[in-house]
Amino acid sequence: MSDMLGFRRSRTFLPVLVLSLAPAALFPPAAPAAPAAGQPGPGVVTGERPAAEEAGAVLTRRTAIRRTDNRTTYRAIAATTPPPAVSLATWAVADLDTGRILAAHGQHVRRQPASTLKLLTSLTAARRVPAEPAHRVTWAEAHPEFCICVGLDVGQRYARDSLMAAMLLPSANDAAEAMAGSDRRGRTAFLRAMNRRAERLGMTRTRAINPHGLTAYGASSTARDLLVLLRAAQADAVVAPFLGMRTASFGPLGRETRTITRSNSYIDRFRRAEGKTGYTSAAGYNLVVAHPVRDALGNVRRIGVAALGAPSRDASNRSVAALVRWTAAHRHLLRPLGALPAAPGPVVSRQSRWVAAQPPTGAPEPAESGEGDAAAESLAG
Repeated sequence: MSDMLGFRRSRTFLPVLVLSLAPAALFPPAAPAAPAAGQPGPGVVTGERPAAEEAGAVLTRRTAIRRTDNRTTYRAIAATTPPPAVSLATWAVADLDTGRILAAHGQHVRRQPASTLKLLTSLTAARRVPAEPAHRVTWAEAHPEFCICVGLDVGQRYARDSLMAAMLLPSANDAAEAMAGSDRRGRTAFLRAMNRRAERLGMTRTRAINPHGLTAYGASSTARDLLVLLRAAQADAVVAPFLGMRTASFGPLGRETRTITRSNSYIDRFRRAEGKTGYTSAAGYNLVVAHPVRDALGNVRRIGVAALGAPSRDASNRSVAALVRWTAAHRHLLRPLGALPAAPGPVVSRQSRWVAAQPPTGAPEPAESGEGDAAAESLAG
C-alpha cells in the first residue's frame, strides 16, 4: 500500500527556498528542474533562518562555517568536498549517536510534515492510549477525508499496537484517526497532547493539526525537528520495535487477523535503516531515516537524515543515500553546526542494538573519499 496522500483544497503555502538540481555524485536524481531562484516551491509555510545559521565567520583557526552555492551549510576543519547537490527543498544531517548536526540546508524552514507526523502520533499514543482501549471505531475514523487506509471495521475495537503498526508500516490514515479517538479524553485532547509532547521534545517549529499529517493550514515541521522526533521514537520502548518491522498482523480484538506490509522503499533497500516516509501534494516526498554506516575511520555511526520536499520517491531515496555516503566519507572532518536535544531515554531500537554489537575496525583514514563511500556501502544494505 503506497504512502500517497491527497492534497486538501484550501489555502496555498508561501514557499521561499529552492535548490539547484545538479546531479549528485553517486546517485544522479532524475527529477524535474527546480524553480528559478526566488520563485516559489511547494509546501513551505515560513522561511525564517535563525541568526546562528546566518553566521558565516571563521569560528577558530581550523574550523569555519562553509557554504556551497546553493546555501547548504556545513562546518569542517579542512578543505573537503561539499555535500552533494540533491533534489530536496530542505534537509538536515546529524550524527544520532552524539546528536550533532553536521550539515543542513534550510533545517529550520517550516514545511508540511505529511505522514512523518505519525511518529509523533505514535509517541503520544504510547503514553495516552491503553494497550486494549475500550474505544470502538466510528464511521468518521474509518473514512478520513483522503483515505490511504488499512480498512477498519466500524464498531470494532483495535489494540493500540495494531493501530500503531498500521500507522507506521502502510501509513494508514484511518488508523491514525482511530488512535486519536482512542484517547480517554477524545480526539481534541489527543491533539493537544501531541503538541505538548513536541514542545517537550524540543521540536520548536512543529505544530500538529491532525493525527495523520494530511495537509492542513497551520501544520508544520522542519528537517531539524524530524531528526529530534526520530531520535525520540528510537528511544521509546513501545514505538521503537515498529521502526524496523517489515510486516505485522492486523485485525480487531478477538477477530481474524491479516498481514500488513511496510511501504518504505528506502528501508526495503537498506535493511539496517529505520524511519518514516510521508507524501502530500503540498509537502512533496518527505523521508526521515537513521542509517548505520561505517565512516572513513572505520567506526560504525548512526547517521540521521531528514529530507523534505523531494519531487518523487526515487529522488527522495537517492538524495538521502547520497547525503549518508557523503557524511560517512567526511565525518572525521566535520564539526557540529549545532546539537539536537538529548534523547528522552536510552536508544532501544533493534538498529541500535545491532550497531552496539559491531566492533570498530580501527581502519586508517582512506586516501580517497571513494574508499569511505565503499566502507559506508558495506553496512548500508
